[in-house]
Amino acid sequence: MNPEYLALGPIEISFDELTVRAGGHSIALTCMEFDTLAYLMRNAPRVISQQELFSSVAGSVYQAQSSLMRVHVSNLRRKLGGHGHVIQTVRGRGFQFVVVGDSFE
Repeated sequence: MNPEYLALGPIEISFDELTVRAGGHSIALTCMEFDTLAYLMRNAPRVISQQELFSSVAGSVYQAQSSLMRVHVSNLRRKLGGHGHVIQTVRGRGFQFVVVGDSFE
């Protein structure tokens, strides 16, 4: 497996080129959205708390800005279009990347 490339379900990330494809189509993401998606995919299917996600992606201490992370995730889902469902909210716990039918073991 190439560590500079990751594909789970319909989503593909090239870390060398900093590109994302969803269902075969190129998706333009901000740096924060790219890093958020990459972190969720690298840790799939583990549930990632908003605090962990914000700290890992933003590189700063999480402060009471949970709404900021929700906005980034919402924008990311929107940009992924019909494939945005792979990022799921686990109420009270955080987010996770899930592809139905894929085995992560």
